[in-house]
Amino acid sequence: MSWNQILTQLNQTTAESAVERWGGDISSIKLASHGINVVYRFEKNGQSFYLRMTHPSLRSLKELEAALAFQQYLVGHDVAVCKPVLSQQQRWIESVAQGGAEFLAHVCEAVPGTPITFEINDDAIYHAWGKALAKFHRAATAYEPGQHVYTNWKQSLEELYGYAKKEPSIVQKELNAVAKFLTHYPSDIKSYGLTHGDHRKGNVLTDGHVVNIIDFDIPRLCWFIEDLIRPFFSAIAEESTHWQSKLKPYFEGYQSMTKLTQRDKKAMPWFVRLKALEIYLWTKYNWDSDVAPGGMKTTVWLEQMQRMVECDNQQIKVLQDKLSFSVTAPPTTPKI
Repeated sequence: MSWNQILTQLNQTTAESAVERWGGDISSIKLASHGINVVYRFEKNGQSFYLRMTHPSLRSLKELEAALAFQQYLVGHDVAVCKPVLSQQQRWIESVAQGGAEFLAHVCEAVPGTPITFEINDDAIYHAWGKALAKFHRAATAYEPGQHVYTNWKQSLEELYGYAKKEPSIVQKELNAVAKFLTHYPSDIKSYGLTHGDHRKGNVLTDGHVVNIIDFDIPRLCWFIEDLIRPFFSAIAEESTHWQSKLKPYFEGYQSMTKLTQRDKKAMPWFVRLKALEIYLWTKYNWDSDVAPGGMKTTVWLEQMQRMVECDNQQIKVLQDKLSFSVTAPPTTPKI
């Protein structure tokens, strides 16, 4: 059974049962999204919350526990992320039965604002976004996982190689090139650690002033620049141009806290290529709905991903040119 077929089984009654575990108003439940997870919005005592539900065969209990532990750590270190909420039974995750099946549920407080789009033309927003992400990464460098285990980019490549066996040589060649680059790319404590894993525009909210990052169910060990370039992926895939002017203020905000090297910038197109392989191959072999997780027609989405995998996307070349702007070090306090 495919990923989307499993989640399609989830019904409203099960969602209501989950909301009751957190003492929410079941009459306020509204479906927010139905993709990789099923997400509902609900109210409790005049405050808004988001319920996220998945199936253990798609995301295990241990994986969710690890993701929530990292999220709680970030909240405790004053990073602008959504805050997890304990159920009435003082559990971060609840198992909710539906017939002979079970679904895993957890809840986070809603954060102010709406998802960022590149239609916003205020450079200050992109600067604040870059700074918020840098603060996230700075906190992540000191995170100690303890008993929790997280996936990493190597495991992703192993999965991709399994799919690629059925693919033409052009896809296998691209996968080999990306794997070779990543295998030899240097890492250190300042550049590599636990990343968000899905830091796209839809998971970043702003009210015009504050930027908050949401959706933490797939953090993985990788280079931080994967998170940094991820928000531009969809626009690059669509071969649109409206993202281009947003890159500089976003990077400047990031660099106000964390230095980027020329090596970092030159590597970013490789992480776009990695993401194209991941989305193309995963969607092709795990998703059978006519609508892709992001809402686009699956056939159109796969066509865009295929062009990127086959290196037939002009915006990746534009990205390489745009990343040529000078790298400046973060400001320092003058010595007296």
